Amino acid sequence: MTQSETSRPHPRILVADDEPINLRILQKLLEHCGLTCEVAHDGLECVQKAEEGQYDVVLMDINMPNLDGVAATREIARKLRPRGPKVIAVTANASAAQKSECDAAGFSGFIPKPVRLSDLKKALATSLT
Repeated sequence: MTQSETSRPHPRILVADDEPINLRILQKLLEHCGLTCEVAHDGLECVQKAEEGQYDVVLMDINMPNLDGVAATREIARKLRPRGPKVIAVTANASAAQKSECDAAGFSGFIPKPVRLSDLKKALATSLT
């Protein structure tokens, strides 16, 4: 991604997923876009990191231990809105019902797994401009 595709030269991105392979895949895709990220291994850790850091975007898995992605997103919104990060759902459950639940919870985007680079770029461009 180029700076013209985002509003910040070095956006801060947090990736939350309980599966190490999924974290690694997202890290590699972000690196391909010229971006770096920090990681959280569950929803609770994600909320804590979101409170401590000033992230622009959170890429949030839905099914995680301790606090699922929908509950974590609601908690981030409750604690950090309107200045909080945009949260993009990243999930293997790409059903209409799941997307509707994510929309209602305040997610700013939705990426189905397996994540395609084109979907990631589109969601980030929308969230970072």
